[in-house]
Amino acid sequence: MITDVVSASHALATAGLSDMVWGHAAVRDPVGKGAWMKASGFGFEEVQPDLIVLFSPDGDVLSGTGKRHLEYPIHTEILTLRTDVGAVVHTNAPALAAFSSLERDLQPISHDAAPFTHPSFRGSTAPGR
Repeated sequence: MITDVVSASHALATAGLSDMVWGHAAVRDPVGKGAWMKASGFGFEEVQPDLIVLFSPDGDVLSGTGKRHLEYPIHTEILTLRTDVGAVVHTNAPALAAFSSLERDLQPISHDAAPFTHPSFRGSTAPGR
């Protein structure tokens, strides 16, 4: 699992999906303890085996010495609801961040994109908004 997270992180960095220290790939623990993910505070390109943590569905770090990301529920909720899913990736691609400011629905432009379409979020997570 650790090598899967390291490989996924490096692939995401190579694809240009690093956003400083934000974004992460989580891999389901094979015995059901939770998920493996890079520790908080590191970019995809920095990830090495010693920076991987195992966290429970409640967010408790079970293995590793780093802190887990605040967004861990993105991963645990999907892994809980979809037992057929083995990994979840969260990135902050620059083009998508810019697109989100346009207040337009994301439309599929290929068959590969169709499963990923959903209504866009129109609110804000910014304090005071």
